[in-house]
Amino acid sequence: MIDTAKKPLYAAVFLMEIAYGLFLIVAGIRVAQAVESPLLLGILSPVHLLTRVLGNPYFGGLSDRLGRKRLIVTACVIVGLAFLLLVQANLVSTILAFFVCGLGNSIFWPSVESWIGQKSHGKALMRHLGVFGMAFTIGLGLGSLAGGILQKLAPPIGVIFACLVLAGVAVMISLAEDTKEVAASNRPISPEIPQDHDGKAADVNLVSRTYCTLGRIANFATWVTIGDLRFLFPKLCQEMRLSLVLPGEVNGFLYLCWFFMFFLLTRYNSWTYRPAPLLLFQCLGAAAALLMGLLPSPGIFFLAFGLFGFSAGMAYFSSMFYGQDGASDKGKKSGLHEMFLSLGALVGPLLGGVVAEFTGLRGAFFSAAAVIVIAGGIELGILRQTGRRETNCAGVSAHG
Repeated sequence: MIDTAKKPLYAAVFLMEIAYGLFLIVAGIRVAQAVESPLLLGILSPVHLLTRVLGNPYFGGLSDRLGRKRLIVTACVIVGLAFLLLVQANLVSTILAFFVCGLGNSIFWPSVESWIGQKSHGKALMRHLGVFGMAFTIGLGLGSLAGGILQKLAPPIGVIFACLVLAGVAVMISLAEDTKEVAASNRPISPEIPQDHDGKAADVNLVSRTYCTLGRIANFATWVTIGDLRFLFPKLCQEMRLSLVLPGEVNGFLYLCWFFMFFLLTRYNSWTYRPAPLLLFQCLGAAAALLMGLLPSPGIFFLAFGLFGFSAGMAYFSSMFYGQDGASDKGKKSGLHEMFLSLGALVGPLLGGVVAEFTGLRGAFFSAAAVIVIAGGIELGILRQTGRRETNCAGVSAHG
């Protein structure tokens, strides 16, 4: 069941992602039309993402201290200003719009994520975050589709539509009850954390830290590819003389699959605190990125984007859930979750832009696949190290 008190928050997330998806498509196509070099496209991405990398942890922690409502309403105003900048059809105003939009999103997302997750852990937290995830993916998918359609119309129509949507976000937020997390002296033991053969919980702090780290690494690597999809894929479509509506369509399909993955993860909790599901879906994401580079065509793009949607859903949910589960400072943890994904989306276009400059745009997707594989290797190393530490702790306890 959906928590009635959180319904306005889910509606706000849905509406904000419609606006954000529209912004990414329209602004991304605007930049792709104005810039020829893939390397320059990659260099431009920090204008949007560096703001989020730096701002997410700060504003997430600030929401723990000040409350969420005022910050989120401020974010709506800031994102609205970003859309107004898109009315000016020149590269400088578009770059400035990316910066302003990044600032608004660095305030909005850690604040709303922690608000939705507060006062819950374990299965309850999973349910709340799952509904949040379904709301944002379907909203972002619709926003991507709207961006592709409105790109064929006059830009002011999209700006007016986005401002109306943002006003709806502010209304929904005003209807929600702004409460703060009750501080806890000890981390609660999540019922999802595995137990040993004596029925005792494992070293809860070690397990929580380990899986939180695994989730963040996986999410970072996933968003390296998403950064390429957002900043370099429109350029690839332009280079292949494909319809400018295609980026919106395939992104919409990606978020539809992402939505379905969130639905599955919310219904079945056997994946939590187990490494195999996360690693398996990372392999699927690497395969999807390779497919885009090896066989670029509209049909393959739909297939690869869909597969990557399932992979991204697992990585994103893992990072978000493991960070908040049992934590009292959910705003700070949500800010770190958003920081890692923004950092990945920042590195992706930079790395992909360099590779594409020398090998062609398809090479960017090969490098993205390599990042996911390397991340999986790092995660396996962390798991082995954690296993050794648990064994050593058990040995000390047995001889104590």
